[in-house]
Amino acid sequence: MKNITSNCERSFIIEALSRGKRIDGREIYDHRKVNFFFGREYGHVEAHLGDTKVLAQISSEVVVPSSERSTEGFLIFNIDISPMASPAYETGRLTKECIELTRIVERCFRESRVVETEGLCIVAGEKENNLLNLCYNFKVWSIRVDVHVLDHCGNYIDCACLAVSAALRHFRRPDIAISGDEVVIYDILDRPPVPLSLHHLPLCITCSFFDSGNLFAVDPSLEEESVMRGRLVLGVNVLKEICAIQHNGGVPLSKDQINRCAEIAFVKVQELTSLMDKGLAVIMLSVPNAAVKSTEARSNSWVRLPPRRVFSVFDGRVFNLALINSSKVVEACQVPCWLGTRTDDTSLGKALEDIRAQSFTEKGKAS
Repeated sequence: MKNITSNCERSFIIEALSRGKRIDGREIYDHRKVNFFFGREYGHVEAHLGDTKVLAQISSEVVVPSSERSTEGFLIFNIDISPMASPAYETGRLTKECIELTRIVERCFRESRVVETEGLCIVAGEKENNLLNLCYNFKVWSIRVDVHVLDHCGNYIDCACLAVSAALRHFRRPDIAISGDEVVIYDILDRPPVPLSLHHLPLCITCSFFDSGNLFAVDPSLEEESVMRGRLVLGVNVLKEICAIQHNGGVPLSKDQINRCAEIAFVKVQELTSLMDKGLAVIMLSVPNAAVKSTEARSNSWVRLPPRRVFSVFDGRVFNLALINSSKVVEACQVPCWLGTRTDDTSLGKALEDIRAQSFTEKGKAS
């Protein structure tokens, strides 16, 4: 999608970049503010890169594998750029931007083998001789990643990779048990769910080029994308491995320019991964160790926090919607704030009681 920009705006943006400045106040190498919002379900993450917003939702199901790779599961990506992101897009219409985003995401996460697909195998049986050559005795997990661009304000590629990476780390599949030919799938309250086996997690860093490639900037905004002459997208992980690379536009790039962008990407990936680690360390869900069978027993054994006390991570800082920047709340964030937490933990129970007492005190003062 091309944003309509006047000649005066185009000249102003180019002139600012030539002086090392940008129209939103950032420096040439600066990213916009990165925020992560973790939902109530495993694998539900909304990433914000400035005003660009992308939602990633992961689900899983047990399916029959293909005959070519009968002991490997599936990792499927479904990318959607709807009119919610921008009026330039239409519902049900496959645009070149959607195709480009799908290819980059699949190249970064599936072709680089981020997920151990062999670890998704549940039952490995023997192939049956049938006309369709299907492996009916095999059962594997199929991991589906739905990516929705909610608001396109520039550089949705980097934002989508942030959402997918955080969702893959946040996701937990149900635990299973095999009894003969049957597969028993347990509820998350009966058995702790199992995280995915991940080899690495790449992130995309986009460098845009202006004025025949003489000027460049990291993380272009929507206005900068409308005047850029080319773009280089690098999929890099914390091990400084380039998992994917894509060059768009007619501007030729030299070897030195590509190496310079790679060095910048290595530094940026370290910063973004560190921010993601902080968010996941605080917001990561946990489940009870023992099963609670009845609804009455669950209500007696679990302390539920109000929905308004869902925690989010903004630029590495932890915020509570009711009590902001409270050290007690930060300690209590280490447990599942929306599923509840076991009251047999002394320190955790005391922290929750302190939060409740402070809430009642504030309510009494307000009244």
